[in-house]
Amino acid sequence: MTHVDLGVKQIAAEFLFVLCKERVDSLLKYTGYGNAAGLLAARGLLAGGRGEHWYSDDEDTDTEEYKSAKPNINLITGHLEEPMPNPMDEMTEEQKEYEAMKLVNMFDKLSRYCSTVQYNVTVLLMEAAYILVLCSLLKSTASNCAIINSAELEPRSLWRRMFDTSK
Repeated sequence: MTHVDLGVKQIAAEFLFVLCKERVDSLLKYTGYGNAAGLLAARGLLAGGRGEHWYSDDEDTDTEEYKSAKPNINLITGHLEEPMPNPMDEMTEEQKEYEAMKLVNMFDKLSRYCSTVQYNVTVLLMEAAYILVLCSLLKSTASNCAIINSAELEPRSLWRRMFDTSK
């Protein structure tokens, strides 16, 4: 499914898909997301589901070998991988506490950053809504729209520029 020759790649992918009774979940189970992505995208099946053809209702039966290997299968590549050692097993209690505090600090920084971004987006949306209300109130005359297009996006300065009678 990742062959250099596009013809071989396409035929192999289609053959495997037919062997899986055109079931997306079965194809992903046996090949991995990365290998099946091209075929599924080409067929418009990235959201899952079945192909358009009818197949028997026989369910897939997993062998004992597959059932025992399932936790070690990489879902992206479809390869069987050796279990990774737990890095926490070799740490002392002080190291675990230090890593936990680092994690807490990272979450704290992330939450502060996200709240700042969320606040800025909220302010921009409120200012945009304010400008839209002004345009609708003024029935969007040509001169007012020209002022809005050239104005700063700060509502007070926009209001002053629109109603400045000294011109």
